[in-house]
Amino acid sequence: MITDMKRIIVISSVVFGLFFANACSGRLDVAPPNSITEEQVKDLINSEDPATRERIMTLMAAPMVKYFNFWGIQGQGTADPRYYEHQGLDWVRNIQGNDVALGYDSGVSSLAGKGEYDFSIPYTASTNTVAFWYGYAVGINQANALLGYLTKDVIATNDVFKDGRARALLVRAYSYMCLMENFQDAYTNGGADKLGMSLYTDYDPLQEPVARSSSKETYEFILNDINEAVSLLTDINKGYTAGRTNSEDIDLGVAYFVQARAALEYGDYATCIAACNAIIGSGKYGFIAEANYGGHNTGSDMTGANVEFLPETNAFTNLAANPECILGYYRLSTFKGSGYFTALANPFGSYAASGKVFARIDDQLYNKINDNDFRKGAFYTGEIGDYTNGASPAVTYKVPDWVNLKFAATHGLTDAGTGHTTKTLVANQDFCKFRLSEVVLMLAEAQLASGNESAAKTTLNTLLAARTKAGASPLTCDNYATGLSTKDLIQLQWRIEMWCEGGREYFNNKRWGIDVDRTNSNVHVTKNTRSWQKLTCELPDRELQDNPNTTPNGITGD
Repeated sequence: MITDMKRIIVISSVVFGLFFANACSGRLDVAPPNSITEEQVKDLINSEDPATRERIMTLMAAPMVKYFNFWGIQGQGTADPRYYEHQGLDWVRNIQGNDVALGYDSGVSSLAGKGEYDFSIPYTASTNTVAFWYGYAVGINQANALLGYLTKDVIATNDVFKDGRARALLVRAYSYMCLMENFQDAYTNGGADKLGMSLYTDYDPLQEPVARSSSKETYEFILNDINEAVSLLTDINKGYTAGRTNSEDIDLGVAYFVQARAALEYGDYATCIAACNAIIGSGKYGFIAEANYGGHNTGSDMTGANVEFLPETNAFTNLAANPECILGYYRLSTFKGSGYFTALANPFGSYAASGKVFARIDDQLYNKINDNDFRKGAFYTGEIGDYTNGASPAVTYKVPDWVNLKFAATHGLTDAGTGHTTKTLVANQDFCKFRLSEVVLMLAEAQLASGNESAAKTTLNTLLAARTKAGASPLTCDNYATGLSTKDLIQLQWRIEMWCEGGREYFNNKRWGIDVDRTNSNVHVTKNTRSWQKLTCELPDRELQDNPNTTPNGITGD
């Protein structure tokens, strides 16, 4: 990508080359053993030996799933959960809205995002945005590296390589989409006539940096990549994979999910609707059951000394209990990362003890959840009190009121996901990245934006019925709340269902034009405000300095 991304390419190319060398030198009599040329890689790809092709696919393409959940962001220390990996970046966005309160006093750990939460640091300024930039630029560069080998000519008669090319295209599209979400105004809310990203299709550290394309050109580029990926996966009959250990596979479900999200951001509602319907119509996914929506206390009461939330029954800590998962990373996955999000969001996790880090729901949202909606039980308005974790040495700390139980687990998850281990291993949990409920919400929003309110209400009713308490009359758009339009209901359900997931509230606020306003909250520690116009980030200084052809955003948010 851009010049700063060119630096990343150089670093990545070394890693990429060593990766191939270490993996393939046993099959090649080359010297030195930790060096392999581009020509040698191409020879392996063009090998007539099916086993060689399969191995190359495994070594080159399978790891692409890592770039949906990347960790190891350049220049960031592993001890800083905010900026080291995608899970940390999502956490930062989660706590920059109206619905997630961070902690219960001003003493919360800065490493958990205190300055970002209370807007005391200029987080959108060009001096502070490099982690978000690099975190997604690296995926683009690695995708381009793979696409340089798996050209359309090379993959023409090989289904294994078609699969690999589709993976790379989806990673590139997703990474560009995330850059657009962070570094430009929402396309349908002020960003249509503004600049997008510098678009690169080649993996070449020596290429000249290019100027930014328009936002329209950028989204068309993103959707073209996805369209080709969908075509390739369809051609090789790579459908929908489900199940705990298969959830990290890049399949047609992932492709349609990314397509729906990019199309919704772009305002291409017909494409969004078609992609969502494809996922729902596959029949591979179902809604999370009431018994598995968040943690449920099996202890004697809700006081800190007696609580027990077992991870195996919680769909948000165990993918085996999550039939919604389209893309997720199970506990032993090579690509799971360090699990910062789980540690930060869990009220019984390690960060709760060390930094008073608690994800709490704002009372203004909680009070809008219908009493017959079992998601209301994913939050506890009383104070749990003193809790002793299983660390060595054990630490006792206060679990406050309004805390979430959505990600609650007092114990670690077993490797097989069928039981639990000790409190000491509480960080051992699964992680879900994309799931069915977001697809339903995207579909309802796109249907309404297309002028089909009836279809939008029917779609939303499927989610509401699935979230109705056992024994209660099914919730619908007509009985969930009074005085709300269909648009209001869709936005409310986004906030409830996707609470503290993927930074969705932050990016929805940009798309919908909703300000951050905590003034009337009884839960937020800082009752500050921020206009939605100030949620777009400036390009980082390094990019502006190193790419003479780029253009600043002109954002003045901080």
